[in-house]
Amino acid sequence: MNMRKLLNMALFHFGYEIAKVDYFAAYVRKLAADAECPKFVQIGANDGRRFDNLYNIVTAQRLPGIVIEPLADVFEELVRNYRPYPEVVPVRYAIHPSAESVPIFRVAPDRLGKYPDWAAGIASLDPEHYRRSKIEPEDIIAEMVPAMPLMPLLDRYSAIDANILQIDTEGFDADILAMIDFSRFHPALIKFEHRHLGEEKFSAAINLLQKNGYRLKNAGSDMIAFREPY
Repeated sequence: MNMRKLLNMALFHFGYEIAKVDYFAAYVRKLAADAECPKFVQIGANDGRRFDNLYNIVTAQRLPGIVIEPLADVFEELVRNYRPYPEVVPVRYAIHPSAESVPIFRVAPDRLGKYPDWAAGIASLDPEHYRRSKIEPEDIIAEMVPAMPLMPLLDRYSAIDANILQIDTEGFDADILAMIDFSRFHPALIKFEHRHLGEEKFSAAINLLQKNGYRLKNAGSDMIAFREPY
């Protein structure tokens, strides 16, 4: 048992708990307090509720934005979860620099029961990504989904002025960052997952963000990039 669990057991009787600081959530709340109706873009939204807490933040703050998810069945869940929040627009695309459709490699829906809940969130453009999660090859299927480059999508859905960007695409995050035209789209906060990036792509992403005026904070498996004062 690690030290945090031991301390939490001792503190429980006094009504206290030690928890990790969610820096991104804190930055989003600060931005929401300081800016007039900040807008967000979430790429790799899944069903909107699983695997991160952005849903709780944007629904509590009633932030407008777009949530992007390419898989058809997962997208239906995303639409249902955001139906009470018409200021949030679900968009069904994969982000890709050139293709109009791409294969997404995912655990077959009828095989998800064999694995922990996180297996529903590892769909990837990388056909080898599932191996990192110890998924059996026979449980992976390829689903063709519509695709679109980032900047035209932001223009189409009037999100070019968004000041919060979250990316979680299971290894494609650096490629999406490379599609940003920072002269037109310059969010105050960016969060992306780095644990599935190789050293070369990770370094390229960091250099790109620093070159465009961002400071960086490592938040476990994610990186947070922010412009002052956030």
